[in-house]
Amino acid sequence: MATIYLTRHGQASFGQPDYDCLSPLGERQAVITGEWLAQTLGKSFQLSGSGTLLRQQQTLAGIHKGMSKSGYRSLCADITFPGLDELDSGDLMLAANPDFTDRAQMDLAFAQAANPKQAFFDAYRAALFRWMSGDYDNEYQESWHTFKSRTIEVLHQSTRQMAQNDSAVLVSSGGVISVIILQLLNCPDTEMFRINRQIHNTSITAISERNGKLSLHGFNNYSHLEVKGEKALLTRI
Repeated sequence: MATIYLTRHGQASFGQPDYDCLSPLGERQAVITGEWLAQTLGKSFQLSGSGTLLRQQQTLAGIHKGMSKSGYRSLCADITFPGLDELDSGDLMLAANPDFTDRAQMDLAFAQAANPKQAFFDAYRAALFRWMSGDYDNEYQESWHTFKSRTIEVLHQSTRQMAQNDSAVLVSSGGVISVIILQLLNCPDTEMFRINRQIHNTSITAISERNGKLSLHGFNNYSHLEVKGEKALLTRI
């Protein structure tokens, strides 16, 4: 049975000009995750990879750093899987809010709200459901159906490169992980937002493969952060 440890990236830079970069806290979360994977699971990985986004790649680098402290390492070079890239929230939000001419103008409006995070998530949820409907596919760079297909295909692509008892660590983002969960558990599409809101930074979702079938073995495990006793480590941004 091959096992994939699908990991969300560390805390990124919410509210900053460039979100796609780990915060110092996110860097620490990634190293702690690597230490836990090595010390608790005692794993060296036959396959490791991430999407093309900087925050994903920085998280994978931090995991390697943490693993190396315990004498473990990936047994092959990192692979870049574009299918692990997060959905384009800017594309979704601008299509659903045509009054804004660009993302900077929209972000400024959220920043000026009484509760910026809540204002963003309310607008994001509405935009997500509009995208899922399939009624406006011509307005988006990527359709909901295409997003679902390319995310689950990464798992199949990975397991085709793994032997029966191999392990892999793949770093992605909350939207990707939640839509994979939808498909593994055959949940309604509308559950994606609720699942996504639960996924902590650097949490681990374990997925196994046997005879071409993928199965969920664990979801959103962040005990490696909880055990540190620092509430600041438990983030979802």
